[in-house]
Order: sequence, then structure tokens, then C-alpha cells
Amino acid sequence: MDDIHEAADDVAIFLDHLEEVSIVQNEGLLSYKAFNVGGIDYRIKERKATTKTCTNSEIEKLDAVSKQFVTIQTFKTDDSAEIDHFEFNGVLYLIVVNNGRDRECSQIFDAANKKQDATLPGLNETTAGYVNIATWDESTENFVLYQNLMSSNARDAEPFVHPATGLFCIAIGNEMNADCETRLESAVYCQTSEDVGFSLLDTFSTCGVAKLQHFEMDGDSYIVVGNRIDTTSTTDSINSMVLRWTGSEYAVIEGTKVPTNGLTDVITFNEDGQQYIVIAQKSVQSNTDGVNTYRFDTEKGQLISVDIISTSSPTGLQYVSIENDNYLFIVNANLGFSVYKYTGATVFTFQTFVPVENARILNVFKLLSTNQQYVSVSTLKYLEMSELNRMVVGSYHPFFGIMVNGEHVPSVGCPGN
Repeated sequence: MDDIHEAADDVAIFLDHLEEVSIVQNEGLLSYKAFNVGGIDYRIKERKATTKTCTNSEIEKLDAVSKQFVTIQTFKTDDSAEIDHFEFNGVLYLIVVNNGRDRECSQIFDAANKKQDATLPGLNETTAGYVNIATWDESTENFVLYQNLMSSNARDAEPFVHPATGLFCIAIGNEMNADCETRLESAVYCQTSEDVGFSLLDTFSTCGVAKLQHFEMDGDSYIVVGNRIDTTSTTDSINSMVLRWTGSEYAVIEGTKVPTNGLTDVITFNEDGQQYIVIAQKSVQSNTDGVNTYRFDTEKGQLISVDIISTSSPTGLQYVSIENDNYLFIVNANLGFSVYKYTGATVFTFQTFVPVENARILNVFKLLSTNQQYVSVSTLKYLEMSELNRMVVGSYHPFFGIMVNGEHVPSVGCPGN
């Protein structure tokens, strides 16, 4: 293990009281998500290509004897890959988002009985990309293609159960050109029946969409649209907003429009009967880097700013429940990650900053068979013109000290504070 650290000019960094589980060296940024079928733990190893071509992501199974994960399925993903899983009516679905630039990355599963592709007006079927929907086959322990949902340069897919209809739906964010002159609608597809598959429910305008989030309040369906614009200008921005289902369409709630520049992530959570929306921005304006938390006021139809965290280069967010407390993890690109605790009135209070050189992606996931939560951090290193990634995975406990090469060091301040 020491040889690996030395070769990569990197060190393993863990939170206090952590047991080192594994270090994975691989090409392509890595992200882990876990699911459980029949008491067996499986893990999705989501890999983002470091070039504009395909790479392989994997499904792994936890071996009961060796207690190690072994690969049982591989499938193609590209540089914008986002993978999610969702269970509906006892069926486990895998949702794979590729941007569609490389058609090879959009046809990735065996498809003996797949449903007819769901189309989107304005797209050419021969050149469009697809979001792949696959279902779990327990007999083969593989995901099998269920249906393709048409997309173009898709960046995110958000699965949810529509509160008004009870249908399984997926919102797909299709990225526009930065100038927003070439309009291509983002879309919501809903499954009319398991036999028929998904069909188009509605489209809505987006520009440079980076993230979609769905939430439900008082029986109503809402979609948060996180629009992203990259510009060398220090003043340009674009509105992110909340959409509400009116019974016939997802319409913009005008009072929820907030200007964003360099938006990188959006999450939502509900605590103490309040709905919160958290937006991370890594802007060309260095003084606007940070994480903004808004409370959604349903009566006024407004987003009310309740907390601002000034932190350098935030590129990812994750809201996690650990024992009886809730924490916000913020990835600080190239620096490490910050941890904040939800405290109600003040929303978040700083806990610690964990330095991880070249940090890019963080995930927290839980294995049901061990009832343990794990933190995974993916970093990007350049060695002799080759790109290598370092995945550090450790058993997580809510004691925020830091272990570096086995030595305890005190927590440090948050970058940018």
C-alpha cells in the first residue's frame, strides 16, 4: 500500500476512527453507489471518461466469503456519465445518462425485449443520444435494457414518483449551447405501464442545465432546474428556478428565479417541515464561489436565502443522515472536502475540512449487510502525461478528526473562510 501511495505522490486520508477498506487506481473519475437485492450488497462503479470517448462502468457484487467486491457486469459510459438506480413496484431500474456525442456510448446493454424508444420532438432519431433504462435480472445478476429515452447532450436524469398520478417518471436535463440561442427542450417521461414503457409527459426550456432535482410538498410535484453558464465575463449569469406541475405542464414559478454563474450542483432536502434547496457555484468571479441555501416558501412562491457558505471551488454536494444528525458534504475542487452539520435555525455549522489533493468527486453510501456507511473520494493525478485516479474508501463515523498515513492531525479551517 505504501508503494502505491509513493508512486502516485498521494496519501490516503480518512476521518477519525476509520478502517481502511481499499484504494483503487484506475483511469476515469470514479463514483460509487450501492444497492441491495435479497440481502446481498451490490455497488455501481460509475466511471467518467477523461476524454471524449467511451469508458467502462461496472456493477460489483460483495463476495460473502472474501468480503471483497467483484465485477459482474460492465457497460459503456462517457465523460458526462451520471448513473442512478430507482425501485418502483418491486422492479429495480438502472438509469444511465450519457451525453450522446459518441453513439457507441448510447447503446450499452443487451436488449432482447426492450420497449420502443421514447422520442423527443425536434431530435433526429439517427443522431440523438439516449438515456438508457435497464432493469435488474435476478437470475443472471445483470441489468438488461428496458428502454431508451431520447436525449441530446443530456447532463442529468432525476427519477421520481409523480404525486398526482402515482406514475414512475424521469426528468432529463438536455444541455443547450452557452448562448441559449439554440433551444432544445428538457423533458419528463413517465411510465404508463410496465409493459408499454415510458412516454413523453412534458418538456420545459433549459439552458446549460447542470442538475435537476424533484421534490414533493403538500401533494404537489416540483422540479428544481439548475442552469449553468460558463463565461469569461464577470457579470453574466443565468436564472435557475423551480417548476410546479399545474395538472397539464411544469410551469416556472417566477418568484423562484435566482441568478447563477458556474453552477455545479443542486440538492434538496426537507427538515423540520421546511423545504430547502442548496446551490453550489464555482464561478469565474472568484468572489461568488460558494454554496447558497434557500428555503422554499410555497405561499409566496419564492426562494428565500437563509444561509451562504463562502467556500472555494465547490463542485459537488451531498446531504447525508448519520445516526441522529444530518450533514452537508461539499467537494472543494483540487483541495478536499468540507463537512457542515444541519443545526436548524442557522441551517449549517462548519465541522471540518479534509484536505485531499486534486479532489473531484465524493460519495457517501451505505452497505445494508454491514450497516456501515462509507466515504469515497475520487481524485485526478497527472503522472508522466497519464491520468490516474485515486479512490479512497473508509468506514465512516461522525467524529471529524483526520488520519494521514496513520497519524492523527487536527481538523483545519474551511478553504475560503
